[in-house]
Amino acid sequence: APQRDRGCGCRDRSDEPDRIPRARTRDEYTLPFTDDIEKIYVAELTTDEHHNLTNLHPHQPDLPEPRKAKVKGRPTNSNDDEAAAEKTETSRPANTSDGGRGSSGEKITSLPKLIRADHNVGTRIGSEFLNSIGIAISTSALEMWMMKEGGPGLAGAVAALVNVPYFLGAPLFGYMTDHYAPKVLMRNSAFVGAVAAATSTVTLGSGTSYAVPIIIGTTFVGAGASALYQNSSSKVLTTMVGDAQEGLTRFSALTQSATRLVGGGLGGVLATTPWSAPLINLVTSAVNLSSMSGIPDLPVAEQAEGLRQRLRDAMLVGPRAIRDHSMIRSVNNGFILSNLVLGVQGIQFTALLVNSDISASQTGLLLAAVPTGAALGALVPTSWTKKARIKSLLTLRLAGLAGAAIAVAGTTDPWIGSAAFAAGWAGLNAAGNPATTYARRRTPEEVRGQVNAFRTMTTRAAFAVGGLTGGGAIALWGQDSAATGLAAGFGAVAAWSVLQRLFGHDKARTVLDCINQTSEAAKALGLLHGTALKRGHNNPEHLSNAIATQLIELPFGDDPKAAVSAYLDKIADTKNPTDTTIFLYDYGKKKGMHSTLATNIGNNAVLIFDTNIT
Repeated sequence: APQRDRGCGCRDRSDEPDRIPRARTRDEYTLPFTDDIEKIYVAELTTDEHHNLTNLHPHQPDLPEPRKAKVKGRPTNSNDDEAAAEKTETSRPANTSDGGRGSSGEKITSLPKLIRADHNVGTRIGSEFLNSIGIAISTSALEMWMMKEGGPGLAGAVAALVNVPYFLGAPLFGYMTDHYAPKVLMRNSAFVGAVAAATSTVTLGSGTSYAVPIIIGTTFVGAGASALYQNSSSKVLTTMVGDAQEGLTRFSALTQSATRLVGGGLGGVLATTPWSAPLINLVTSAVNLSSMSGIPDLPVAEQAEGLRQRLRDAMLVGPRAIRDHSMIRSVNNGFILSNLVLGVQGIQFTALLVNSDISASQTGLLLAAVPTGAALGALVPTSWTKKARIKSLLTLRLAGLAGAAIAVAGTTDPWIGSAAFAAGWAGLNAAGNPATTYARRRTPEEVRGQVNAFRTMTTRAAFAVGGLTGGGAIALWGQDSAATGLAAGFGAVAAWSVLQRLFGHDKARTVLDCINQTSEAAKALGLLHGTALKRGHNNPEHLSNAIATQLIELPFGDDPKAAVSAYLDKIADTKNPTDTTIFLYDYGKKKGMHSTLATNIGNNAVLIFDTNIT
């Protein structure tokens, strides 16, 4: 084929940089939203070699004009389809001991079923839960001990110190998770945490006069080990559960609520014998260490040469991965905002309980109500939120928290306040779990550790800022005025988010911009025919008309990634007359579509124009 100008030629949208098509090599391209794809359509194009032109035409050399796209057909080359289907079955990755599948090879999307089918998954889930409980009990008891021994100033300083590894160490821990064996990192960090717990146990049991500085040191070391462990463990669990990601999200939410309940309750009881709390942590750490033999060996990414470049990668890869995926970016931003609100509400709730005239037992009951509400929210069936769009769920989370803030602003009754916060946190988990699952599934495995670390760093920072904001507002204005002002602010933000979601321009334009940019890329490569797109054009027929080429459905079995990979092989093959193909991924009526263009640039290489509209 004659050489052609491969420039993008897309229209200028400098005000919307993430809407401009991006040219990616095949190695850089990641098939978007793999798990949700319902149908894939393809349109084959070829260079007009008969007249020595650079124009693209549908792959119908015997026809003088391109065919009109009135009917979506089926592929006509059965041999190619069979080859794609065969590759689909043979190239399926195995990401756990059985690839997240049962003995018969079928997908398992239920976490309880997967636990029964793969004892390694069950062992890891149980160990993670037990380990989290031990850490929570120890942390709660030692905080109370530190408050008693050093006063609120020292206790607050130590609490801030515990968060330092999650802030400053997050980029390093994320880089280590992606570039070193997570199994080794988990084992080593768990061992360091166990040593710190043993040191705390001996120190508190001996009654030494140096207990305070020693406990401060062991607490800091234990926090650093916990931060690295959690990041590595998250990547391992995500890989091990395979297709049961929804169950993993629910498990994580329930674990978080359970640790607040058990840790807060037992931590207060064990504060009278403080050495017993780190002893429990030591025992749970030992159990966890003894159960790590079933952790799979995961592939690790290659490291850049030179310390400077490695440090640069540690700081930038995670944020860039989130920035480059607009929906993951929206999820991360939504969680940052909600954690900011949670930080404020945590201080509000504490102040409400402290200033109320209720007994200690009633205070404990109210403290347990909020994490109980969060746990109930985590148990909401996924079928209730399955059809909702991710941005709508993020808006719902914020609206629920704002509603709780408004309810608290109108009362000084701790029972009503507790019920309001419990309801808000229940909605937080019910609407947040699908978004968490979505982000986990869409994050490429090779950067998962760095993305998780950056997300942890930003959400913890937001929670801390929220606490400072809430505490400062209460100190300046008093509890009632602060509650009213914060409710007004959060209510305004939530109302604006709802209005943007209902009437904002992005919802109506997303698919239109996506297929419009794909057709623009095809025109830049030499396609002369087609019709302009209009608002509301969002289905395969509209894209067919835009490129004047028939779209045909591509069967993919249960692995669309392998089917698309096989098709890219076909495009890269110089013996195949098809040198350009447009892909249209259909995610169902509620979730929209996504289109890309792939073209052969010679030497068996493929360049992909990905609009990155998500």
